Amino acid sequence: MVNIVLGPGKRLEVVGAALRGLEPLGSTRDRKDRAGGHAGSARASLVVGLRDLTELSDPPHAEGRLVLDADELLSDEIDLAARFLKRHPRWHLALLGADRCSTAAQSLLGGGRVAWLEWPPDLECIRALLDPLPPSAGESGDPVDFDLHLLVEELLVDRVLAGDTRHRFSSRGDLRLRAARSELRGGLAQLLWIAARCAGERGLLELTAEGRADFVHLAIEFPPGPLPLEEGRRALARDTLARCLSPDAARRSARAARALRGHGARLRAGSTQNGSLRVELDLPRRPGG
Repeated sequence: MVNIVLGPGKRLEVVGAALRGLEPLGSTRDRKDRAGGHAGSARASLVVGLRDLTELSDPPHAEGRLVLDADELLSDEIDLAARFLKRHPRWHLALLGADRCSTAAQSLLGGGRVAWLEWPPDLECIRALLDPLPPSAGESGDPVDFDLHLLVEELLVDRVLAGDTRHRFSSRGDLRLRAARSELRGGLAQLLWIAARCAGERGLLELTAEGRADFVHLAIEFPPGPLPLEEGRRALARDTLARCLSPDAARRSARAARALRGHGARLRAGSTQNGSLRVELDLPRRPGG
């Protein structure tokens, strides 16, 4: 049995009612009575009616599944959810929503331990929320070995599902890395989101990866859209993105930089002779390498 926390919202009240019909679960009062005391139930608990996501600072259990309505999340709530997952590596997130292309979906699905639940869900999808949590090796910050080529292909599938279909990817050499896969995936996902917004519907995202002696080199080239080419390496700076693209793009750039530099990656941006922007990453084969 898995511990479940439902965020606020009418849709999640519907999901909570369905879950209560599937399994006898506790409520938020199972963990705190009106006097503030803690109850010691060992059963899985359904925590309903969170007034806001600041209550996530005190999760009811060491591990569990958080369910949020992606279509209702504000920008600061997206950041709260992301920080919650980072602070609590044994918790997973299920995002409920009708729009997989929403800001919340694109921000949070780029990370690990996050699943999408289409609205309206059928009973089997709701029942799946009660399934045991999947293994989280490499998703909690623990380094794992993986192939960057496969990770990039996975991210490009996400872009296709979001409606960005024009891309080209090629690679050569050994692209194996040892890293916290979830953190690296999240950082790359944010960069691809920014590149896709700049490229627009008709622009092409071109990615190349090459294995080198001590690192893997990844380049992302794309039309600049509203970003000024003359800014060169400052084209992806937070102030430039906030001014020329959107405040959301600036926040995503900051998240990408934190995640990638946490792996020891070297990140740089500039313009090309053909009028494109080019972002280059040198990813060490080992953390801190």
